[in-house]
Amino acid sequence: MMMAQVESARCQSAGGDTVRCVYTAAVTDADAASSPRGNWHVAVLATAEDDTTTLDTKAVDFTVG
Repeated sequence: MMMAQVESARCQSAGGDTVRCVYTAAVTDADAASSPRGNWHVAVLATAEDDTTTLDTKAVDFTVG
């Protein structure tokens, strides 16, 4: 799925600098049955204007369930 096709998530402050967002997507029964379950992390490689980079291997967590 391309992000251009994604609808808005419901987000709420979870204290400090943390926000919890929930997005629900419609999927077929077959897709749901074959989807990996559990906790996942999104890694982000950020590049500054001076071309220095930093890698955050757990920038965002999400749960598929």
